[in-house]
Parts: sequence; structure tokens; C-alpha cells
Amino acid sequence: MSLFRRLNLKEKIGLSFAGLIILIAANAFVVIPSAYVVSAQIAQEQDRIRILEEINQVNGAFGRYAQLPSRELASEIFVNLDGIRQRIYSGRNESRSLALLLPNIDEYRLNFQKFVAEADQLDALGSQLAVLGQRINGELKAGNLQHDDRRVHSVYEELIAHLVGIQWRIQRFGNATTVSLDDVRELRNQLAQQRHRVLYDIHEGEMQRRLYRLVQYASDYLSSLEKFLLLSDSNRRTTAVLGELSGQLEMTTTAFGMSAREIMRNQFRNAIAFMASVFFLSIVGAVFLSRRLTREILRPIRELLHPIHAISRGELTVRADVQTRDEIADLAESFNTMADNLKKSQESLELRISERTRQLSESERRFRDLVNTTDGIVWEREITGNRFSFVSDKAEDILGYPASAWYVAGFWQENLHPQDQLWVPSQYAMGVSVREHFKVEYRFIARDGRIVWLNDLVTVVEEEGVPRWLRGIMIDVTESKLAAEEYSRVAQNYQMLFREMLNGFALHEIVCDKDGHPVDYRFLAVNPAFERMTGMVASTVVGRTAGELFPKLETYWVETYGRVALFGDPVSYENYSADIDKYFEVMAFRPAPGQFACVIQDITERKQSEERINSLAFFDQLTGLPNRASLKQHLAQALALADRNRTRVALMLIDLDNFKSINDTLGHLIGDRLLTEVAHRLSDVVRQSDLVARFGGDEFVVVLPDIAQPSDAGTVAGKIVSVVSEPYRVDGHDLRSTPSVGICLYPDDSTEADELLKKADVAMYHAKSMGKANFQFFREVFQEEAEQRLALEADLRRAIDEKQFILHYQPQLDLLDNRICCVEALIRWQHPRRGLVGPFEFIPMAEETGLIARIGNWVLEESCRQMAEWRARGIDGVRLAVNLSPAQFADPGFPERIANILTRTGLPASCLELEITESIAMASPVETEKVIRRLVSEGVSFSIDDFGTGYSSLSYLRQFPIQTLKIDRSFVKDVDAGNGASDICEISILLAHKLGLDVVGEGVETPEQLDFLRRVGCEKVQGFLVSRPLSAESTEQALGAYRLQLLSQAPE
Repeated sequence: MSLFRRLNLKEKIGLSFAGLIILIAANAFVVIPSAYVVSAQIAQEQDRIRILEEINQVNGAFGRYAQLPSRELASEIFVNLDGIRQRIYSGRNESRSLALLLPNIDEYRLNFQKFVAEADQLDALGSQLAVLGQRINGELKAGNLQHDDRRVHSVYEELIAHLVGIQWRIQRFGNATTVSLDDVRELRNQLAQQRHRVLYDIHEGEMQRRLYRLVQYASDYLSSLEKFLLLSDSNRRTTAVLGELSGQLEMTTTAFGMSAREIMRNQFRNAIAFMASVFFLSIVGAVFLSRRLTREILRPIRELLHPIHAISRGELTVRADVQTRDEIADLAESFNTMADNLKKSQESLELRISERTRQLSESERRFRDLVNTTDGIVWEREITGNRFSFVSDKAEDILGYPASAWYVAGFWQENLHPQDQLWVPSQYAMGVSVREHFKVEYRFIARDGRIVWLNDLVTVVEEEGVPRWLRGIMIDVTESKLAAEEYSRVAQNYQMLFREMLNGFALHEIVCDKDGHPVDYRFLAVNPAFERMTGMVASTVVGRTAGELFPKLETYWVETYGRVALFGDPVSYENYSADIDKYFEVMAFRPAPGQFACVIQDITERKQSEERINSLAFFDQLTGLPNRASLKQHLAQALALADRNRTRVALMLIDLDNFKSINDTLGHLIGDRLLTEVAHRLSDVVRQSDLVARFGGDEFVVVLPDIAQPSDAGTVAGKIVSVVSEPYRVDGHDLRSTPSVGICLYPDDSTEADELLKKADVAMYHAKSMGKANFQFFREVFQEEAEQRLALEADLRRAIDEKQFILHYQPQLDLLDNRICCVEALIRWQHPRRGLVGPFEFIPMAEETGLIARIGNWVLEESCRQMAEWRARGIDGVRLAVNLSPAQFADPGFPERIANILTRTGLPASCLELEITESIAMASPVETEKVIRRLVSEGVSFSIDDFGTGYSSLSYLRQFPIQTLKIDRSFVKDVDAGNGASDICEISILLAHKLGLDVVGEGVETPEQLDFLRRVGCEKVQGFLVSRPLSAESTEQALGAYRLQLLSQAPE
């Protein structure tokens, strides 16, 4: 390449052109022979394809010959086969694949030659068979031979029939080739036998000759036919061999033809690819030479352009470096000489400019240093054009705008505050007119949006007596303006807040002794709220010290406020003033050294609300005792203390016996007063350190901390039972309610508060089961009983959902006519495991859990439905009696429920009798009377059940519209015991009669009891002597009998 660079431009171009000619010649030298070779190979493959096509033509000719043989077509096939064989043989060195076809072609030719020979023989035999057939037909058509000998005639007839049969069989199959070889041989054997018979059985000469000739013709015919069949079989085999060879040749030629065509295509593609590669390499070589030539010519030109552009940008140190020896190198040398001259001229000019610039910068620096030392913005502007000609750098520091922005016309006036844009320019115009120093104060909008107050001190500069410029300094006075405004605003707000604030405010100054210790404080100011809260008037306290106003002031307050005033430590606290009975929340802080301010808030109402909330949250509002929440806190504390001291805690759960009955009978007001009296008695029994709490309802809890022995708890429990069991006098009522007490111990029974309460509850229920009015310590066996109670409750709920209840009915006997007048519905529980369960086992649990209402409503619905069904079957004149629970009767919607049940079931109201106890009737007498009168007005009747066992008032009993009294079984049972029961029964019956009521004696079990009741005038009886409770079916049978005999003479 170094040699190439030493050439001039003309030599470089000539050398490149010569290289291009060489590439074209090399391309032609390679491509032309390659094309010739490829053409020869393609011609050879085409010749192979033509030979294969001729073989296929021979196969087609054989097919035509097999359908229509001819000697011309056979000769043509032989000639073509010989020609193909000769061409393949002569070219076997060039085409070894075609040489593999020679054995197949030779075998094909031999079999075809054999096929043609056999076809010729078959044609000859066919002609011979035709001639013999004509002869036989001629003999047969010559007429029948007659002979007197019947045996001879029979032979003749059989022979003729036999020949006719042969002819018929041949004619039947169409031609001789369709007759099997076995058939022909069989016919020959039969004909031989006929020949023997002709020779030996027929002796007449003419007949024998004719018959013999006929037999001979037939024998020759069968012999020729046998040869024809044998040759036909051979010809068919040859045809099959030729077909197989023809198929093989066809498959082979097809495969070779496809191979030859694929070879041609590959050779053509290879030739094209080879020539394309040569052409591509030629193009690449040409491009390479072209690019090399271009680069060698253009590179020095580009090397020359770079310094030209650099010098045009002012870089006079750049020089052209061209490494060639052509014309471009000469041009570069001249260019470098010109650049040297330019550089010398520029250096001289720069020295002069640098000196002048330094002098000017020094002057400007001194001026700007002087201007920037001021706090304001120094400026100058023309009066006529109103454009700034100079603005100091302080403009950007103060207002954020660079100095260049001020030089734009209208900039200053556009950024004036909108409220100042009209009057400020007029102020400047007025100052120019008087030609004196003047001052303008206005607002300007800074770049960041701030409003900046500027105080502009302006001087008018004249030129030749005419005002030409304004020069001045703008000083930022924003802080002082805002401070003045803020001071004024704060002062106004402070005064308004001081007067109107709801909290009290008092400002004080601390008074110190000579050593600087606080000894007193003086009131400086108090607001009206302070006066309203404390009752102190400003005119009497301001200026006076606390020592003067409060002689008994504690030193603590002076020291506390002294720390606030002197050290700035704020304090806040709540304070109660006994003099005015108020609570205050006080916050003291230091507004200035040596002073402290107090903000006070009246929190009396809040404190009172907190006390009320605390009382509601932790104390029972009825008894004043701690409630359940407070109990849990105190119990947790007692258990924690006992754990630390290794002592015991006794927990007692107290439930009042019979309280529910008193509450339901006499009302909630009497019940609440009874609970309050019980709470007082419990509080009097225990120690000061013990806790009495109301647990809920009629349950109380006593906690005895720090007991030594369990017996100590028993002693206290005994006192509680004794004291609480004493009679009560409440609003004129003499009441008695005994306690059942359950006791458990910590840590003996449990270490958990909730678990202790549960176990005390279990022990309490056991005390109730032991007859009430006693106490019981917890034992594990009680837990099992409690679990049984829980299981019973769960079974009871399931029984309601699954309708496991059934009803039995106990008849009432009318003693006047000895008939059933009423049936009482009695519930039974059909337990899936325990069988039939009586009401005394589950009704108490139902009442305790609140399920009694659902059960009672079901009894009402089902019994009314059953009674309506009996009436529909013709059973009439009998009423239905149903017991009511307190929960049912207390339901406000009870009357509507009864009406709906009667409507749904279709039972007349006159057929229903509702039984209530004395306690239900007396729970709320006024409401009871309303409900009874409403239902009686609709036809329902009422009876008082278990009369004599409650607390009924005779006056109310007289007012209630009831129809029947039922004497309790406890009195009937003892009428013959001599203990006054008979007198009570007799008096009750007499009282009922006086009131116009019917009487039913319950629990009649003996004839003596029945006789007594009949004797004292009791109209109706009920009990086992009359009838046990019966199922619905048995009851229906008893009602159908109309009159009842005694079903049982004595109870079981």
C-alpha cells in the first residue's frame, strides 16, 4: 500500500482499471468450461430418460398385443427391445444404473418370444378344432342310421348321445379353453369305451364304418382339445411372468427416471450456484478495488478538509498532514503556509484586545464592588424610553430576576403589584417634574411569587439642563412592613382572644428574694373567663401578690410556678377547689422570662361524668354493690395477693330461693326492694376486707380473701344463710326468701377466676337440690351433676326442634251425672334413649332456660288441633283444659296467639279452658284481669290451678272473671289424715260456691277421698281413681263411651 500511495492520481486510476479487466477475464475462463461440463452431463441424463421412456412404450405395446395379437406388433416389440438393449450395452460405462436393466430386458425378450410362439400354436390348434368340429357336425347331420337289431340301434343311439353331449358341453362353456383338462380326459375314456362297443357289438359294415369314423373324429377332436388346454395353461403362465417383468421394468424405469430428473436438477442448481459464486467473487473484487481506489483518492482530501474546517472555526494551530506525493499533497503544503501567517496575525491582535479588556474589566469590577456593597438594588434608566440601562446584581438576590430581565422594555411596570401599577408611575413622573430627590414605597412581585415591599430612593440626573436619567437604589423593607402588620394583627387578636376565650387565662410575674429564689408571684392580668370560673374580679387581684390574696398558700405552688417562670418548664395538672366545689385543669407555661401564664379549664362536669360512668361500669345501680365487671377485677387482685402470700380465697355464689315467685307475684318493684335489703344484710355480715357483689338477677357473690381454713368460709356461709333467711317487711308485705350458697376455694378447687365462678355455681345448684336454705362446698361429683343438667338442656332443645313431645289427656269426672266433662292436656317427652319422660323431670329446666314458652305454645296448638279433630268425629260436650306457664301469660301478644290458634284449628273458644296458678294471677293483677276479661269475652274460660298453695288475694280472686277453682292435690291427699286438710278443702269449696265458681278436686286416688269430696259438694274430680293420663287414641275411646267407669281402684 505504501507503493500505491507513492503513485499519482493518473497512475492509481490506470492500475485499478487493469485489475478490473483481469477479474472479468478470470470470470470468463472459469464460467465457460463449467457451462460446457454441465451441458454434457445434462445431455447424458436426458438420453437416460429417453431410454426409460422407450422401455415404458414397449410395456404399453405388450399390453396392446395381449389384447389384440398381431405379427406386425410383435415384430415392432422385438425391434424396440433389441434397440434398447444395444443402446444400454453401448453406453454402460457412462450409465451403470441402466446397465442393471439388461438382465431384466433379456428375460423379458425371452418370455415374450415364448409367448408369441405359444400364441401361434394356439391359433393352429384352434383351427384344427374348428375343422374337426365341422366334420363331427357333418356326420351328425347326415341322418340317423336305422337297424333292425335293437341292441345295435341302442349302441348307435348312445354314441350319438355321447357325441352330442360333448358338443353341448363345449358350446355351454363358450370355447374350448373353458373346458377343464380333467373333463377332456374323462370324455376320452368314455369315447374309448364307445369305440370298443362299436368294434365288437356292431358287425354291419356300413354302420360300423360310419360309427367308427364318427368316433375317430371325436377322438381326434378331444386329443387336439387336450393339447390346446395344455398349451393355454403354459401361455397363461408366460403371460403372468411377462406381467410381473413388465411391472418390475415399469417400477425400475419410474425410479430411474425420477433419479435422472433429480440429478439434472441438482446439476443445474450446482452449475447456477457455481457461476453465481464466481460472479459474486468478481463483484466483490471489483467493489474492493473501487473502494480501495476511492479511499486512496478521497483520504488525503478528507485529511485536508479537517484543518480547513478547524481554521474556519478559529483554530489556527491545526495543520494539514497528507501522506501522499500527488497533487493533493502540494495543495496541503500551501494551505499550511497560509495558516501559519494567519496565526501570527491573530496572536498580535489578541494581545492588544486582552490588554484593553483587562483594563475595562478592572474598571467594571471596581464599580460593581462598590455597587454591590450596598443593601439595595442600584439602578439607572432613561426618562424618555423608560428602559433600564443598569441594574446591580442585588436585583437577583432580592427579587430573583437576573439583571438581563430588567433591560426589557415594560418589565418593571408589568411586575408591580396590581394595586400599585397606576399610582407608582405617576409618583415617578411627579418627582421628575420637580427635579428633586424623592422616595417611593411600593410592592413588587418577585420571581417566586412573593410580594416584596421596596423603598426606592431616586435622583433626577440632568444633561444640559434637561432631565435625562433616573438613578436610584431600591431597598427591601418587606420584613419591617410585615412585622408592623403582624404586630398590629397579633395585638388585635390577642386582645380579642383574651376577652372571648372560653378558658380562663391569668398572667403572672414571679417575685424573688435577693438571692433569686421565688418567694411569691403577682397577678398582671386576668380575662373575663377567669373571673367567671374563679369568682375573682380583675380589679381586686391585678397588681396584688398571691401571698396577699391567699395567706395560706403552700410553698409548693410558689416553687412550681417559679421553675416555670425562671427555667421555662411547663406543667399541667388537675386541681379541686373545695371553696367553690369545682375541678380545674391547669396548664402553666412561660410567655417571657420571669413570667408565667396559667390557662385553666373547668372540668367539673367531665369529672362528674367520669364518676357516673365509673359507677355505671363497676357498680350495680340498684343495690350499690360492685357489679360483675368490678367483681372480676377485685377477684383477680385477691387471687394474685393470695398467690404471693400462699393463702386461700373463698368464693361464694348466693342465689335467693323463691325470689322468682315473689317477683312474679308481687311485681318487680317489691322484688327490687327485696334485693336491696338482701344486699344490706350481706354487707353487714362480712368483714371490711371482704367483697360483696351483685352477680346478676337474684345472684350475689361474696369473696373472702386471706382465709386460713375452709371451715372459716363455712362459718361465714352459715351466718349468711341465717341472716338472709330472716323475714322481710317490704311495703306491707311479709316476705321470706332463703339463700342457697355454693362455695369453692382458691387454690384447692381452681386457680382461674372463671373456673372458680363456674364451680361455685355448680355447688350452689347442688345446695338448691338439697332443699335450699343451705350451703355446699364444691365437690367433683357436683360437676358431673352439672354436666348432666347441661346434657338435659341440650336434649330438651333438640326435642323441641325434632318434635319429640307427645300429649296425654287426663279426664275430669262430673259427679252429678258421672260423665267426662273435660280433659286436661298433659305433656310427655318421648326421649329417643330414655323412653317416655314425665314433665316433672324437664319442666323446671324448661322454665330455667326460657324454653317453657315454646313448649307451652306447642301444647296449646297440638291439643286444640286434637280436640277439633275429635269434635269432627262426633265427640261433643267435652272441654279442653290447658295449663299456662308464667312466660306464656306474660307475653303481650298472648291473647292474639290464642285467637290465631283457635282460628287455625277450628276449635270453638267455648271448648277451651286455660289454667293459671295463683302466682301467675297475682304477678300483675291489673294486667291479669285485662287479659282474662278479653279472652272470656271471646268465649274462653279460666280456672285457678293448685288453689291454696300460693299468695292469692281474695279481693282480686273475686274480681277475676274465672269459672273454676282446682283444689291442689296436697290438700286432697290428706283429707283423712286429721291434720286440718279436710277443713281447708271444705272451706275452699264453700268459698268457691259463694263466688259462683265450680270446684275440681285434683289428685283423687282413693274411694275415701272421692266420697269426702262428693259429701262436701265438690262437683268435679280428677285423679288416678278416675283415670290415669291417656294417649290420644285411648282418650278418644273413653270419650266415645260417654260414661266413664273407674279405670283403676288405687294408684300405683
